Amino acid sequence: MTILNNWVKKRFSRFPNLTMESDEKSHTGSLILKDDDGSEKAKMEYFCVGDGMLFQSFSINADSIPVDALQCFAEKPHIRINYCIKGKCDVEFNDHEKTYISGGDMTLNCGQKVRSLSFPENSYHGIEIYIFVYSNWANRTRDFESSKSTPELLYEKYKNNDHSTIFEPSPEVDEVMQELIKCFSNPRSHRLLSIKVMELLLLLTEDGMKLMDSDRKYFTNAQIEIAKQVNKIVSEDLSRRYSAKELAQRFGVSETSLKNYFRGVYGYGYHEFQNTLRMETAAELLETTSMKVVEISMRVGFKSQTKFSNSFKQYFEMSPLEYRRKTRLRNIQ
Repeated sequence: MTILNNWVKKRFSRFPNLTMESDEKSHTGSLILKDDDGSEKAKMEYFCVGDGMLFQSFSINADSIPVDALQCFAEKPHIRINYCIKGKCDVEFNDHEKTYISGGDMTLNCGQKVRSLSFPENSYHGIEIYIFVYSNWANRTRDFESSKSTPELLYEKYKNNDHSTIFEPSPEVDEVMQELIKCFSNPRSHRLLSIKVMELLLLLTEDGMKLMDSDRKYFTNAQIEIAKQVNKIVSEDLSRRYSAKELAQRFGVSETSLKNYFRGVYGYGYHEFQNTLRMETAAELLETTSMKVVEISMRVGFKSQTKFSNSFKQYFEMSPLEYRRKTRLRNIQ
């Protein structure tokens, strides 16, 4: 049994409603965390490489998971790389600042602690890689140009950051991540993971300055509360149109700040949110009620039925009446 395999077992053993399985020969394992009613909250599959690298794929089907169930704050220096395949994760750091991670984002963490994690879409799928900096595995990445290993160089560059570094990967990095996912899904290719992770570390070291220039925004609880209140105001009455400027004045912030808060919390812009909410609400009314199109258009904030029909067709690629006919035929079948 590898050192890391034992570490994984110890790390999760205190969680109730947890099922664990491991294969000592292949250095693989799986963990399923269940809710009190028996439903699956989270599943993780992992592969260990000696004493230095752990690769895991996990999926979340809940609005929150204990922080310790997804990450470790190991005493030994380590690097944690996370890649979001799909979904959204809200992250709160120990200084109470928050940000989000969504599909395609990566995070690089060199010991920075996280206060809480939540999943507003109740669904998240990602992969995570732990590299212990001074392990035998990490020492294999030493080259003739430096006396330090690649993990050590990367760790020293980012260990003093206040937060995890969150960034959009370059095409080269993203390509390696996709290859890693394929390797992990095929047990016969697990041994390639070690080589691919080394390649990933080299690319991240070379892309270092790009990572430092990430424009990721971090927000305080007060700023997040403003975004949530804006969401509530807009959602309660779609027939009323609120401009970002009007709501910004109500909360005593600039229009630009309000838009930044909203995008930071929800992952999309204020105007995009309004349009999506209006169109999805209109579609539901077309499918579930006998309201006339003109009535629905007014309900979702359009004074002109023509403008509503044009917007609806642009969003769903069909007119409101066509949408109603198709959904009703589908329901009959």
